[in-house]
Parts: sequence; C-alpha cells; structure tokens
Amino acid sequence: MGRPTYRPTTVTFAAFVAAIGGFWTLIDSGLLFVLGASLDSPLVVAFGGTMIVFGLLRMLVAGALFQMRTWSRPVGMLLFALAATLNAWAIVTAGGGGNIVAFVANGGALVALAMSGDAFRPDVESADISDKPATKIGTGSR
Repeated sequence: MGRPTYRPTTVTFAAFVAAIGGFWTLIDSGLLFVLGASLDSPLVVAFGGTMIVFGLLRMLVAGALFQMRTWSRPVGMLLFALAATLNAWAIVTAGGGGNIVAFVANGGALVALAMSGDAFRPDVESADISDKPATKIGTGSR
C-alpha cells in the first residue's frame, strides 16, 4: 500500500487537535506568565515559559501534520502522549471538566496518528519527477 494522494481524516483530526491544544496552551501559559511576573515568582514565570514553548511546539506540529511532513508523526505522537498524560494527572488531582475533554481529544489524536502510519510513508514510485508543468501531466500532449 503506497502513500495516499489525499490527507486521511485521522491526520486532519490530529492536526486540528494539535492546533486547538496549542492555541489554548498559549493562552493559559501567557496568563500564567503574566501572573507569575506580577507576583515576582520566578518558579511560576519559568513554568509559564515552558508552557509557552510547549504551545508553540504544538502549533508547529499542527502545521507539519497538515502538510504531511514525515517527521511530524512521531513528534506528534510524543506530544499527544505527553498531553494526555498531563490531562490524566489533572483529572486525578483536580477533577474532571475540561480535563476530560482534553484527555479524550489528545488520546484520540494519539490513536489516530498511530493508525495512519501508511500516510507518512514516502512513496517514490508515484512521485512526479517530471519537469513538465502540472497542467501538461496526463493530458497526452508532448
């Protein structure tokens, strides 16, 4: 089975979860960073800065998944596993609510990427290496 010529729905779902998760992480971490700075707490500022980097990384992975970059699948799976683990820890310690929704979304995206391994496999046989314009390919005109 070669690389599909379309983006599978599982990959689109994972990219969507990464983008939304990265967006919310950036909002939360920005608020935490400002709060830590106003309270003169270096620990809170460091944690907020780490969360900002995590949010930016999730946004980067979202774009890479959407573009079907080969490196984005293992990195995305690692990020989704980390996020789902943090969500599970938050469910146990702080209770449900949004943590349950985030856990299901991150876990679902992890499973979706695990199931879509063929989509990221390079397929050299079907690669178009001609130097013709795309409008001329397959028209029969030479």
